[in-house]
Amino acid sequence: MGGVVTVLAAMALLLLSPILIPVAAVLHCVHLRRKRIAARRTRCSGCGELLGIAALHLSDTEWQDYVERLRRDNLHIKFRLVRLVHAICVNCGLRYGYRDAERRFVRVESTDERGAAP
Repeated sequence: MGGVVTVLAAMALLLLSPILIPVAAVLHCVHLRRKRIAARRTRCSGCGELLGIAALHLSDTEWQDYVERLRRDNLHIKFRLVRLVHAICVNCGLRYGYRDAERRFVRVESTDERGAAP
């Protein structure tokens, strides 16, 4: 009985994938757009400047470097990572996390590892 359920679930996923994949892509684009809009409107609590798109790019670059370093140093380990830092002020370096439900950035306390959960 369990094999039949697995086959039916796989068939349903296969049949629904032409709908689910574009919906997921659109939702991801909407999320990124909302984050960019929030970054353009949020002022840094340290220096008072607008965060802007550059703060998002700086955070993305730092996160990618961190993940690459983890993978390089620990070849055969799979990680479950939680990204807390989504924007870094380019003027003063304060870190901000993004709250999707509120569509705003909030200041995040410093962590040992760049962007990782404490």
